[in-house]
Amino acid sequence: MSKHLLNSVILIMLLIILLGGGFYFIQERYNADIIALREEYKVTSDKYEELLIAKQELPEKIKSLEEMKYELENYPIMLMKRENIHRVYQYFEKYDKFGPFFEFNYKISNILEREEVVEANYNLSGVGDYSKLMGFINYLEYSPPLFFIDKLTFKQSKDENAGDIKLDFKGIFSKNTPTGITSSIFTVKTYIGKLSFYNPFSPLILWNLPPNENNLPDVRYNKLLALTENTAYFKSINGEINSVNIGDEVYLGTLNSIDTDQGVAVFFMNYGGIYNKLIRSIYEKPENAR
Repeated sequence: MSKHLLNSVILIMLLIILLGGGFYFIQERYNADIIALREEYKVTSDKYEELLIAKQELPEKIKSLEEMKYELENYPIMLMKRENIHRVYQYFEKYDKFGPFFEFNYKISNILEREEVVEANYNLSGVGDYSKLMGFINYLEYSPPLFFIDKLTFKQSKDENAGDIKLDFKGIFSKNTPTGITSSIFTVKTYIGKLSFYNPFSPLILWNLPPNENNLPDVRYNKLLALTENTAYFKSINGEINSVNIGDEVYLGTLNSIDTDQGVAVFFMNYGGIYNKLIRSIYEKPENAR
């Protein structure tokens, strides 16, 4: 082995020994600090991820906070004075400027003295429209006086909207006038919620077909005179000529398609909850429509 090669090997071994010794020294001297830094980095990284998520959710939370602030400023929930227990019916009448929510009988079933408040229980029973009933319930739930719904029953009648209603609710009143509350039950601002006209109690199949209030063409009995690519022409019993385009509404249905080669117009019909397809042909008489 040459002298230069030997020196190179010795140098390399010395470097390895120095590096190994330095690594061992660092591990022995700073290993605890390194572990602590790694843990601190992990915790900081997790907090950073949480902050990123919070930043993304911040606009929605600010919006919710503004809505809550608006409701607190405009529709405050408050204890009413006990002298208003027997004036609740008048409160309903004052709010309902456009007629009653529904026709009902009203009574106070009992009044209970609690430790700090007075609880008054009310019963309403009558007949009314479902959407108006929901408006009444929203009024109870969201108006400033503390009212709670205990029980509600609604029995749908043969009429599409009206039904028998029984409603039990309670009101919470203060024994003493709350600090800072000087308004009566009639001066607080009420919350007017949006009414929903969806009635889950409506029958899926009506007892009778709805009236033709919009005087739409009744294609069941009118004579089909002619067809174009997009329009069907009918002659009514009174001799009037009506044109119906694809997609137009007719009494109990809509015009779905036209086949000029076959000479037919196809309607999708809703017979009060019974759905069917009606095909009218220019070659048939109205009473033979299928």
